[in-house]
Amino acid sequence: MSKIGIIIKREYLSRVTKRTFILTTLGLPLLMILFYVVLGFIIASDNDKLNVAVVDESKVYENKLQDNAKNKKFTYFQPSALDTIITAYDRNNFDLLLHIKPFNPSVQVPDSNIIVLHTQDNVNLEASSYINDRLDEVYKQEVLTAAGFNSTYIDSIKNISVEYKTVSAKSNNTNSAVAFGIGQACGGLIYVVILIYGTMVMRGVMEEKTNRIAEVIISSVKPFELMMGKVVGIALVGLTQFAIWGIFLMLISSVAALILPSVMDADTMQQISDARQMAPQGGPAMSVHAINDMLGIGDINFKFIGICFLIYFIGGYFLYASLFAAVGSLVNEDIQEAQGMTLPITMPIIISFLIGIQAAKNPNSSLAVFGSVFPLTSPIVMMSRIAYNPPMWQILLSITLLIATFIGITWVAAKIYRTGILMYGKKASWKEVWKWLRN
Repeated sequence: MSKIGIIIKREYLSRVTKRTFILTTLGLPLLMILFYVVLGFIIASDNDKLNVAVVDESKVYENKLQDNAKNKKFTYFQPSALDTIITAYDRNNFDLLLHIKPFNPSVQVPDSNIIVLHTQDNVNLEASSYINDRLDEVYKQEVLTAAGFNSTYIDSIKNISVEYKTVSAKSNNTNSAVAFGIGQACGGLIYVVILIYGTMVMRGVMEEKTNRIAEVIISSVKPFELMMGKVVGIALVGLTQFAIWGIFLMLISSVAALILPSVMDADTMQQISDARQMAPQGGPAMSVHAINDMLGIGDINFKFIGICFLIYFIGGYFLYASLFAAVGSLVNEDIQEAQGMTLPITMPIIISFLIGIQAAKNPNSSLAVFGSVFPLTSPIVMMSRIAYNPPMWQILLSITLLIATFIGITWVAAKIYRTGILMYGKKASWKEVWKWLRN
């Protein structure tokens, strides 16, 4: 056991002290922040400005198309100026010319013969969608007003809010969109971890085998100890990265919590205020619960999800990392050979990710239940549907099968690793690997 600890320490320190690890760990969050800053800058840039000249012969839309968008502007002209505007609107810094012919909104629906949009080039999708939405909104307002509904009444009409309740004994108020997001985040994270760090294990084994370092190490430790030390050491490297990224996320969340109230709309702030007033004196639990219901979090047990994530993270990583280590011991220096031999390992990972997407959409389907129990796919698929509160027996069965498969796969991988790590200059066939396992 002490020898495995020494190998773990060596693998861990040799990687976390590398410049590439430091740059990746610290640089990736900064790169993501920079990406969203640039994305926000692009979205908020002046590229989506829209200046529209309007000739409204119907008088239905006159002075009514402008909304709160500061970068969208409608300028109205008299019908007598139509011919002049058509020939020179682009020279007057107008992007588009909207010509609305006479029509009666109470008896006539405007179509392409009534509303014409003049452009110099093909109009972009964002601009056309925006103008269509404004035209539709004003038209509906006019129709309702003509039917006797005043504008105050129309503005008071709000969208229907639906509350979801399960009929089972275990009530769950979780919003489906929130559960889908949690499932995709958890399943996608495990998918990335298995691929990245599993490949890292394989490359580490290949490097030691190519440099003949493994021959020296094997003289002091057993092949199984070497394989497990490498797998655990690289796992700790991954956990270190996630811990640092988690700290970054907490800091960003703290800053966002300070900024968020200033950018929240009045309705959201009022809902939060009402939720806080529901709390009894001296007890914030009701307030937090009310706010969680308002945000769609409902009865999500984040502590339980965190425990399950840790179990499936460790189980899935060790299962596949052992297989990657075994493949690394079979390969000499040919990268293409390694890619070919890792195909049987990566295919279940990719398939489980695809099943996980469907499981997050339909968590109770037969495919989702099978994928969350089958050991090769359960780490990703079960985490994709965990926020939907699947039956506890499915979770326990899935974890039991995962642990049993992990033990069996580790034993098989160790037998392959023991022979393959000392084999040079010859490509191992699957027939030979089968002989190693039988012996």
